[in-house]
Amino acid sequence: MQLKQLQFFVVSVDMGSFKAAAEVLYTSQPHVSKTIKALEEELNILLLNRKAKGVVMTEEGRKVYEYAAKILRNMEMIGKVQEEQKTDRFALSASFGAGMSRLYMDFYSGYPNKNIRFQFLEGTVEEVMQDLHKHRCEMGFVSIVQNQYFAFLDILRHKRLSFHLVKKTRPCLFVGPSHPLYREKEADPGMLKSMELIQPKEEFFSCAGHLGHLKSGVDFFEHVPKAVTTNSSDLIWQILRFSPVAYVGSHLMKKRFALDGIHCIPIGADTNEIYFGYIKRIRDGLSPMGEEFLRFVKKSL
Repeated sequence: MQLKQLQFFVVSVDMGSFKAAAEVLYTSQPHVSKTIKALEEELNILLLNRKAKGVVMTEEGRKVYEYAAKILRNMEMIGKVQEEQKTDRFALSASFGAGMSRLYMDFYSGYPNKNIRFQFLEGTVEEVMQDLHKHRCEMGFVSIVQNQYFAFLDILRHKRLSFHLVKKTRPCLFVGPSHPLYREKEADPGMLKSMELIQPKEEFFSCAGHLGHLKSGVDFFEHVPKAVTTNSSDLIWQILRFSPVAYVGSHLMKKRFALDGIHCIPIGADTNEIYFGYIKRIRDGLSPMGEEFLRFVKKSL
């Protein structure tokens, strides 16, 4: 079996006929037909039903197509490894509540060398851990509520990751111009029981996932009425700007939202702190680019 045979088969399926495939592959229609026929004979499987208007996969052909397409994609990725070695790469992962997208944009905008491949990933705290574990990035920024901190550290140890504190902060309520509390200077934790909220989707570690940072006997977030969860930072931003819905997050996100007219209101004094920092693989140091970005973050805060 040859990669060329798999390529001709996949392209023929995608294009719907040997003629169209031959045009894409810059070869002749008989050559495409002959190559796929040889593959069928080698596998002892009929992959395609030949019809007047083109080709249609058999059930066996459908299964082979899925495997063949994956093989070709993987070969393409392997071929890019050498190319990527010639290009510096800076990949960062951040949890939704860390408020890193604007900082990353500012860092990128002011960076003189655009030949570097920049990559920004965003997800839940668990997904940030997974990004590091699978070497998709070199550092991940997260915000962790104080009463979840030791459970967080325990999970990191099992994954051979370490947490490095950058700053401690407090939870805040973020509201847009349409919210009745827009002019308030402090929010009472008890208000959250009846407030319409939107929050990032977190499996466990969340500024409001359990309202665990509040010590005022407020029910779990799952029991708060009219609570919306999302994995879209843009949706949170849009809702805060144009609707009377609030968001519970870290005070560090104040700068991110302030330019859009979104007000940051401290939540009563009776709250736990939020730990903001980055995680990395224990055995790996930060690249010069990572160190530079970390200095930029600390200066910006």
